Amino acid sequence: MKKTNKNILIYAGVLILGVLLGKWFFTSSTSEKSDNQQVHEHQMQEEGEEVWTCSMHPQVREDQPGSCPICGMDLVKLDETDSGLDPKAIKMSERAMQLAKVATAFPSTTPQGDAALSLDGKLMFNQELKHKLTAEFHGRIEVLNVDYEGQKINKGQVIAKVYSPELESLQRELLIAEKQKSENMRLYEASIRKLKNWNINQKEIDNIISTGEVQGTTNIRSPFSGIISNLSVREGSHVERGDLLFEVNDISELWAEFEAYEKDAGKLQIGDVVSFNSLSYPSKIWESKIVFISPVLDNQRRSFQVRAEVDNSDLLLKPSSTIQGKIQQETTESTALWLPKSAVLWTGKRSVVYQQLQQNGEVGFLMKEVEIGKNSGDFVEILSGVSMEDEIAVNGVFSIDASAQISAKPSMMNRRNQTDSKVDVNWEEVQLETNTFKKVMQKYLSLKEAMAEDKEEEVFEIASDFQQQLGSLNFENSKAKKGLQQLFKDVSTSKNMELSRMHFQYLSNVMIALSQQENPLDETLYVQFCPMANNDEGAFWLSTETQIKNPYFGSKMLRCGSVTREIE
Repeated sequence: MKKTNKNILIYAGVLILGVLLGKWFFTSSTSEKSDNQQVHEHQMQEEGEEVWTCSMHPQVREDQPGSCPICGMDLVKLDETDSGLDPKAIKMSERAMQLAKVATAFPSTTPQGDAALSLDGKLMFNQELKHKLTAEFHGRIEVLNVDYEGQKINKGQVIAKVYSPELESLQRELLIAEKQKSENMRLYEASIRKLKNWNINQKEIDNIISTGEVQGTTNIRSPFSGIISNLSVREGSHVERGDLLFEVNDISELWAEFEAYEKDAGKLQIGDVVSFNSLSYPSKIWESKIVFISPVLDNQRRSFQVRAEVDNSDLLLKPSSTIQGKIQQETTESTALWLPKSAVLWTGKRSVVYQQLQQNGEVGFLMKEVEIGKNSGDFVEILSGVSMEDEIAVNGVFSIDASAQISAKPSMMNRRNQTDSKVDVNWEEVQLETNTFKKVMQKYLSLKEAMAEDKEEEVFEIASDFQQQLGSLNFENSKAKKGLQQLFKDVSTSKNMELSRMHFQYLSNVMIALSQQENPLDETLYVQFCPMANNDEGAFWLSTETQIKNPYFGSKMLRCGSVTREIE
């Protein structure tokens, strides 16, 4: 029994010793493992882990370089160094901001500048002051005092002398009736009325009676003052009763006819004052009032006609002249904020701005979606998306968006999942040799003009020829060369104009990004925008003139669009 108790004590002691040893061993191992893990994580945080992503598909994240599994583009290294900035913001160095000419401003509660609706138009003849002069009888024009269209004539002026057998008969009838007027006064009066109905005045009638001679010819006098148009006869011409001789247009008052688009229908009403200038007198401003708004909308152009009557008593204005009109829009009190139009990347249904952030000495820009309202001069109403305290980029926004796109940060292009090129090029960092860029820009502008004029064959020809010519131009950046070649090729190999216009949109985005760094031309470039292009997402293009010539719709909506900013 004693032996058994002794054995039990020995077993218990061994068991207790084993438990103590096990506890000490596992606690030590766990602690060591935890310390090693913390050291490893600290080293990872210090060294940083490389992340590679696709500039067009930011959801793709890889730990090594390669190709995007979605579109096949080369992956780019993502800079995720912790700077305290919002991880969605794109960081920009001071040098990059200087190159992109980035400027910022805070939203304001009122627009700075005049609120005006711009309209393109043309001066036309006032149809109510346009008269046709026709032949009153059969005859031959013996003398014509009107030599050319545009000639000015006055009311009562002799414009032609006409011989007519019918007139000769009426004159004989008058002479006979005059001799018998004491017996038959009614016949005499009827003869005079017939001649007056043929625009023979009383002075000529009295001359026939006093001389007693049948002349057979008569002077045709103009019953109106104005200028001659549509001259249909010459000396020696034979005319029948009712034949058009010419038209007389009184240009002391003209019609100013403007084209307004469907979206502006609610902003116009009869009686609105419209001010305009002409290319002939760019510094002189005329004012008039709207007297007519067409109730019919052009189905193709989605526009309607607006008309104003213009006093032209000084005869400075010429019919068919191109004019640019503005109608002031009343501003109402609103809780909305205002930003310069240059701050907004317009996408139609959804527009974006970039808010500047600063943290630990670093600067970044965070994309913010905004809801836009009406325009007021160079400013646009922001209904939601920003506050008074937000510092917003108002210049260089395209470069900021391009940087965000390349870094796989939220941007206008990333949200739409569109690519501008099949070649991965960081366009905002590309600087082309000036002469090379000038040739590219000139060809791009020719392409734009051909698209605006709906010249399909010319579009394909320009793009195809230049895609081949690019091979002989001097490029320091081979990727940029390949990228441009691909963009022009995409336009030239499109099956129709609709597809070529889609590819032209991508080419335009690249050209704008390159122009932000250097304008290769000796004239101002205008960045223009159409909110209805690209399935109402909106699209940009470049032009050397302020007048809108829409390359995405051509003649269907040639004037649809606006200038968003200038590149000097």
